[in-house]
Amino acid sequence: MILYSRYINRKRIGIIIQEKNTNLEKAIKVIRSDINIAIDYINSQLPEQISNEHLHISWIYKPSYLLGGDTFGYHWLDDANFAIYLIDVSGHGVGAALHSVSVLNF
Repeated sequence: MILYSRYINRKRIGIIIQEKNTNLEKAIKVIRSDINIAIDYINSQLPEQISNEHLHISWIYKPSYLLGGDTFGYHWLDDANFAIYLIDVSGHGVGAALHSVSVLNF
């Protein structure tokens, strides 16, 4: 009887672990999807590359983590002056990326 009880308990625990793993895998898929949406949004906020007779600006944005706290931009101040700026928020990941994008959108 004791062996049967242990067998049933192990079986229940196995089922519980399997359910928890399934739920965890679903949560990870949602998080990955959300991060990919955030990456696409951040990339859409980056400036376009410029190439004309006086200026050529090209860039590659590669954060050290999936999302990072660094971003940049540029714009013409007038016909003769061009400004470039860099935003460097301390940290990595979603939190730093949110801060940098909020500053970028200010």
